[in-house]
Amino acid sequence: MSADSWKVTLPCTRAEAEALTEDWDLFADLDTPPVIDAIEPDESRPDAWAIQAYFEGKPADPLIARIQ
Repeated sequence: MSADSWKVTLPCTRAEAEALTEDWDLFADLDTPPVIDAIEPDESRPDAWAIQAYFEGKPADPLIARIQ
């Protein structure tokens, strides 16, 4: 990651994480779309996941809302 990169982590369910990582059209209008990663931070809570989105620069609020 470069010095100007940003990472946004958002809590979600497993179903929400899987739906987002499969929706490639969500960022089709962006020249540099974020890199999306879905993680299960706690194996003892299998439905409590998180989305990590990596951006080249600070993301605008509407872009973060699009991920939410």
